[in-house]
Amino acid sequence: MDSKYSFFGIISRSFKFFGKNFKELFGAMFLPVFLQGLGLLACLCPALYFSLMQRPTADLLGLFLVQILFCLIFGLVLYCTGFWKYILLSCYFSLGANDFDDDKGFYIQIYKNNINKRQGKYVKTLLWPALIMILIMLANIIAVYYFVSQKTIMGSLFAVLSFIVALIVLVIFSIKINLLVPIFTFEPELKPLDVMKKSIKMVKLPQFFWLLAFSLIVWLINVAIQLVISFTAGMFTSNVVYIRIVDLIATCIAMFLLPINICIVTLFYKKLTK
Repeated sequence: MDSKYSFFGIISRSFKFFGKNFKELFGAMFLPVFLQGLGLLACLCPALYFSLMQRPTADLLGLFLVQILFCLIFGLVLYCTGFWKYILLSCYFSLGANDFDDDKGFYIQIYKNNINKRQGKYVKTLLWPALIMILIMLANIIAVYYFVSQKTIMGSLFAVLSFIVALIVLVIFSIKINLLVPIFTFEPELKPLDVMKKSIKMVKLPQFFWLLAFSLIVWLINVAIQLVISFTAGMFTSNVVYIRIVDLIATCIAMFLLPINICIVTLFYKKLTK
């Protein structure tokens, strides 16, 4: 097997992809990330205004509620628009990582044209794992509620145990569907449900730990970025609202790591299909 498909080969190749195409990647991600950040900021606007300018009184309560509703609706529309554009970037970057691996250029417009025609199928592809995750969480909520309602020590222990089991199942499932994007991108003939099935089938025990390690590396970098920014901001202000805004900015900055994560899973998919 080519050394570039080894564990460290995939990691280094992914960072190289990010560094070499940073300008194009940044340009593609800026609007989706900006819209998500702006949407979340819009949701925070009423709290920001009343915490810094004036606190709501009984006379202003009606106006305050109207402002909250308007900001929430406007913010959610902005966020959802940006989020969907951001989700589509996964496919663009998967194609870009493949071309980079084959020593080709980075053609963002061509990738957009290729994927935009398949948006409807992509929605269905993502809905299947989302539905399963919701069912797992719903089952866990019911189980925890049932055990807690027993009002016994054993019931409390079983409630904690069921929560831990559900968490483990969600982690395993999320790792098993890590190849969803490259499979959807490179195998357009597959049906939405079959994309998820193939990802689960491909990620066996050895591959599972590879992907888990990849995910942990990207997650640790993500957390490090947010902690450094948040800690630095905390040195200059103790205002809770300002700190939340800084946390939001840190989260948006961390979102720019998407190409690295997508490149990793794309190269790993190619490793498994060689």
